[in-house]
Amino acid sequence: GSEGTPLCAAACWGHTEAVRELLAHGADPNLREDHGTGRTPLEWADTGPHPETARVLAAAGAVRRTAE
Repeated sequence: GSEGTPLCAAACWGHTEAVRELLAHGADPNLREDHGTGRTPLEWADTGPHPETARVLAAAGAVRRTAE
């Protein structure tokens, strides 16, 4: 897939526990995947849609991109 980072992939597929573990080990909740869409983990969770995963990311400080 085009999810890029492990956190983006976990968010995309709604693996909330994996998201929690990655965040606990220092994953950046705002690191965009570096190819394709440039989405943030929170944007991937929204795409799912995976609302619980999105809540965990938001609580960790994740943000959605603003229009560029």
